[in-house]
Amino acid sequence: SRLSPAGSVAVHILLRDGEDVVRLTYAIRPARVDNIGRLPMAWIDPDAADARTVVASGPAACAEYQRALDEWRLLTAAALVGLVESTMTIAAGFAKTRFTLGVPIGSLQAISHPLANMAIVVQSGRNLARRAAWFLDNEPDARPELAPAAFVFMADEAPRAATMAVHVQGGL
Repeated sequence: SRLSPAGSVAVHILLRDGEDVVRLTYAIRPARVDNIGRLPMAWIDPDAADARTVVASGPAACAEYQRALDEWRLLTAAALVGLVESTMTIAAGFAKTRFTLGVPIGSLQAISHPLANMAIVVQSGRNLARRAAWFLDNEPDARPELAPAAFVFMADEAPRAATMAVHVQGGL
């Protein structure tokens, strides 16, 4: 089984199977897996597909499939950068207007340091995504690890930033 990010809503699912790129179809779509992002994720069992069609074979097909997968990872990482930045902006705006003991809560280290960490995540994620995009467009074989690195970094940091933003806002 393989975890597919949109497997519970996809009409066709493309995946790599050895040297083949195959299209799977299911009469009954796989069940959605609960996840923090509420994505339509599902476990896909290629052997349980109702139809299996080889759409391409060979090293060139596998390279194109990998390129598409890296583009998806890169675009998802870039979207997560934007989400974290918006989350940080909302939390920082709240921290500037909420007062305790006569001072904005944003002036307290317990609030300002996590907000600073979010700003670092935004800049780091943006820089990594931009570098990955440049290499993917200009020298795709030179740094193939950058798109997956951007994806993994932002997938790890985004839930952490969202949780911290909720804490900054007192659980609101």
